Amino acid sequence: MPSTDDITDKIILELEKPEYRSPNLAVSQFLTTLEYCHIKYINTIPNYEDLYYLAYQIGTTCDNKELENPAIGPFCDELRGTVEFQSIQMKAEAVENLIKSTVLDMLALEKVTDVNYLQQLLPKELISYSPLIFSLNHDIVIEKYFEERDIPFTDGFIVPVDNSINISTAARNSNLWSSETFDQIDIIKLYKIHGSVNWFRFEGDDGRDAFCKNIPMNSSRSRNSYIRQILCGSYNKFYGYHFGLFLELWTRFYLEIMKTERLIIAGYGFMDRAINNVLIKWLFKDNTKLLIINVEQPEITQKKIANSSSIWFNKWEKWIDNRKIEYITSPVEKLTKTSILDFINSA
Repeated sequence: MPSTDDITDKIILELEKPEYRSPNLAVSQFLTTLEYCHIKYINTIPNYEDLYYLAYQIGTTCDNKELENPAIGPFCDELRGTVEFQSIQMKAEAVENLIKSTVLDMLALEKVTDVNYLQQLLPKELISYSPLIFSLNHDIVIEKYFEERDIPFTDGFIVPVDNSINISTAARNSNLWSSETFDQIDIIKLYKIHGSVNWFRFEGDDGRDAFCKNIPMNSSRSRNSYIRQILCGSYNKFYGYHFGLFLELWTRFYLEIMKTERLIIAGYGFMDRAINNVLIKWLFKDNTKLLIINVEQPEITQKKIANSSSIWFNKWEKWIDNRKIEYITSPVEKLTKTSILDFINSA
């Protein structure tokens, strides 16, 4: 699947299209300015998540007042120059739409032909434990892995086998969101905390927000009435976790992880501070142990954590020394199931 850098590079290429370089919108110039400001004030080269966050701040603060942040005013003044304020808002929204559509297109169009590498991370012996899986990815690789092997799982949309759970008839007869499916036992639970390429929000018959996985083929609603449900950006995710199905996912993530004693993290860049805060609180609990699987050396991960939390950074070496945190430097496909199972069963 495409990496963060791959998606960022693709967005830069998209900016070469005439519609993004026209004088009326000039998104290309605007995004270049955002990149300059990020480097100037944060002193790092931004990826697409960072750029989305900047655009989101401008759009939600200056347009519909969804967020109130007076500090954005001077920042907009620096961006604006001789351009009307309304144009700044328009460009910010165009940047958000460009980034989100590029992310969705790259993940949806990517042909995943081989997901066998996941058997190293999810061997059948581990599947027997009915593990909880918390994914920050928007793609459907994990779902494909389970479906190809006829492994039962729920992601909040799949109708449960247990008929004793109270779920509406409408949800049973269509692919609607019903978080009660997570209340089943002895089944793998997949929590996609940042949403998925095939999740949509629409207005239900009662006027309230409803959510579905894939747009129904026989839907009488226009396709434009279905809004993709993914969280992009960096710190704006703090805000996004409080709305719609993301609030339910976040609440269950927190409650479930606090009951867990063993946690395996693979491929996470430790850039989501909200999640990092939960992990820190979890690590301070007795009897908890964390296994990190990453292609990076531990020192690089430690530096990333330092930018996220001084508490975690200060405890890192102690937790490594007393084996509260274990670290495997390896791509997932080269793992051995023994390393995973030994960790799960460790004292």
